[in-house]
Amino acid sequence: MGLLWDNYSDTYWNFNGASSRTLSIRSEVADQIDYYLIYGQELDNVVAGYRTVTGGAPMLPRKIFGFWHSKCQFDNQAALLSDVSGFRSRKIPIDVIVQDWLWWDDNVAGSATDVGTRNGYWNSMKWDPDRYADPTGTINTVHNNNMLLAISVWPTLGLSTPVYSDFKGKGYTWPLLYAFGSAYVYDAYNPAAGALLWSYMNTGTNGTNGVFNKGIDIWWFDGSEPETGNNQGDNYVNLKGAITSQSGGNFFRFFLSLPRGLQSCPFSKRLY
Repeated sequence: MGLLWDNYSDTYWNFNGASSRTLSIRSEVADQIDYYLIYGQELDNVVAGYRTVTGGAPMLPRKIFGFWHSKCQFDNQAALLSDVSGFRSRKIPIDVIVQDWLWWDDNVAGSATDVGTRNGYWNSMKWDPDRYADPTGTINTVHNNNMLLAISVWPTLGLSTPVYSDFKGKGYTWPLLYAFGSAYVYDAYNPAAGALLWSYMNTGTNGTNGVFNKGIDIWWFDGSEPETGNNQGDNYVNLKGAITSQSGGNFFRFFLSLPRGLQSCPFSKRLY
């Protein structure tokens, strides 16, 4: 048997199977309980019942199921292309190679080893002119080797970047400094902010130095859970707690655009 708990907020469950065989579930925000018990003698029957309730999910693209190579991180385009060449020369059937963080211009001369993660240029949406001098050529080389390129982008914008200045001027940032990268989290719940972020992801800060328009195949939306902050010693920031206190209500209720106020809803049922 399967249980589909239809709730979008933080949910906590406890199954005491050794003694009472009781399942208890509590959601942080739940004005009513919506759940479905799906009977099936085999797991396949339960999955079939789940798909009856939710509808059939489309298959992901074929490229998702191949071999991905990711490391933390390629310091420059030469390092990335060296791995591309190495995989192909050894006839390793790789499908996707990942360019993780710090591909962007950080306003620091030299190699990526000199990069300070708190220098205010985090996620600047602009290729570093020294370490990634030819992003289009790099991506074309990846494609010519029959690979796809995924790249990491973040929901945080370095306070010294033109991207942040634009977002800040339009009121599209949360008024709280994130602990990693001297950056602010943008308001992903504002459609206009999302459209503006896409313009930078696509064509870049000046309309020519973008990311998608250079041929990137796959986005990796990184971010280290910005709603919970990042433990950086004395600079620890809990965005979830700060937004909860500023909004005068529960974090999940606020972000789900539900009426203010907390009404937790417990559920307990004996399973036979």
